[in-house]
Amino acid sequence: MQINHHINAQSMNKKKPWIPAKHSKGRRAKHHNYRMPGIYLITIVTKNRFPLLGRLVTDTIPYIEFTPLGKTIAYNEIPRIQYIYPMVEVYRYCIMPDHIHLIIRVNAELPKKSHLGKIIGGFKQGCNHVFWNNVQNDGQSIFEPRYNDRILYKYEMLGTWKKYLRDNPRRLAVKRAHPELFRAVYNMEIAGYRCQIYGNRYLLENPDKVAVIVHNDDDDEVYKKKIREWLSCGERGGVIIGTAISVRERWVMNEAFIRGYSVIQLCQQGFDSFYKPKGVKFDACAQGQLLLVSPWDYNPNQPKLTRIQCQYLNRMGEAIVAAGQSSAPEARRQ
Repeated sequence: MQINHHINAQSMNKKKPWIPAKHSKGRRAKHHNYRMPGIYLITIVTKNRFPLLGRLVTDTIPYIEFTPLGKTIAYNEIPRIQYIYPMVEVYRYCIMPDHIHLIIRVNAELPKKSHLGKIIGGFKQGCNHVFWNNVQNDGQSIFEPRYNDRILYKYEMLGTWKKYLRDNPRRLAVKRAHPELFRAVYNMEIAGYRCQIYGNRYLLENPDKVAVIVHNDDDDEVYKKKIREWLSCGERGGVIIGTAISVRERWVMNEAFIRGYSVIQLCQQGFDSFYKPKGVKFDACAQGQLLLVSPWDYNPNQPKLTRIQCQYLNRMGEAIVAAGQSSAPEARRQ
């Protein structure tokens, strides 16, 4: 088999521009036994996100056309996992140009000295040998160190994972068509608040905005009246701003998403360099109908949101409404 990628070590090791708030994709569940039966969503990323494995084709339905290396991984290396470990099943996989997703089901306890990390390490090494034998043997891995895993705790989430893998090429096509709607800005001033944002910042230009704030002493009639006012703003093309933290606020924000209204969601968490919206939020971003805003940096060990922080977000929403910005703000980078 001949694999011609025209790739050399210098191009793969080329440094990418500095991205703030970058965090490891190799975090593990500290108290989980990775030798025991379970279902996992594994993500493995190529070094420097180099598109070694395929290319996006967008003729009608977007799909990934594998490179020869991608084909060998799909048809040889992935089946080898179950050949070596009969108790391990690759339930689904998705090979993208620069990363691989695997849904792995461990059906029985793994042998002693074996665990999920050893299985993934062996798989990565097998892929490396394919590359070294057919392209160049410089002894360097084609993947970033380590990998990301998610543990299936609720079986109904399996359908969501499968849909996520199946929908990956479409999401990539959308992001490439509208890159400005899928980019985080890490230091931006909005209505006097330093923020991180993700999505369509031009929603801030719209002078017709309302802040969704529900007070504890709001009775049902007051709440229903507010709902009509908030959703009327979205219906006439305005922007609905809220946190979606309390049950009532969350209902209003979800209803706005369902109806396709423009939304600015104030978040309790910033965005790491791997962040990407999911589900209805992804589609809302693609349609330019969503801006995510957080006054705080990303924290992988985020504590529970306090009442003071909730009040802070509410004041921020009111300030954005009051600011009535007339032009898209410029990002003020550090």
